[in-house]
Amino acid sequence: MATATYAPFVARTGSRETTSRGSYTQVHFVDASTTFHCTGSEAKYSAVQLVSGSAYTITLRDGGNVTEGLTAGVVYEFVPTKVVTVASTGVNLLK
Repeated sequence: MATATYAPFVARTGSRETTSRGSYTQVHFVDASTTFHCTGSEAKYSAVQLVSGSAYTITLRDGGNVTEGLTAGVVYEFVPTKVVTVASTGVNLLK
């Protein structure tokens, strides 16, 4: 019977995310009357928190927009691609 030989460079396990759900290491504040695109090095935000106000549009990575219904201070775990704030609205993006 043949013995299987594997090259040392072949990984047998997938990469694991280093942060667990609900554990964030970075916050980016999107100030009032701002459009923020989550691209490049800013692309890995995994949660959103409304700080103040109610005039916002959050575009989601998997499609769709959130334009109402968020409660200030609550962390919502969805991945944004763009955040637009109006008037006195502020939003935290968590990474």
